[in-house]
Amino acid sequence: MQAAQHIGKIVVTMTEDHAMLKFLTPRPTATFRPDRSYLLVGGLGGLGRAVANWMVENGARHMIFLSRSAQEDENTRGFLEELRSQNCQVYLVCGSASNIADVQKAASISTQPVAGVINMAMVLKVCSPFYEGSART
Repeated sequence: MQAAQHIGKIVVTMTEDHAMLKFLTPRPTATFRPDRSYLLVGGLGGLGRAVANWMVENGARHMIFLSRSAQEDENTRGFLEELRSQNCQVYLVCGSASNIADVQKAASISTQPVAGVINMAMVLKVCSPFYEGSART
């Protein structure tokens, strides 16, 4: 049917013996503990926001963002309000995962123990001969 090589109608009949039918087991769904914190390193960009929303929809209630750009401003305010409206406590720690003091601060800021860490930090660098400040070759 998928190849569309047939002409006319197709009739599908089901067996009366249900034991003959194969079935798929449902995929397990992710669940996050509401009594634990989850540390997202980076995570304030588009992909990170989608992951954080998905985590909150599946039970997470304490999110810690460790990011060099972690601050509540016009870029993050709507996103943070969305998480908070879902009964999620959000903590922002401005810092770097390469600095042990920043990591310790992030791990200790929540009242709940940290149950998981997701590293979504990245730096995008434009490497183009046409980028301002680059030497042309």
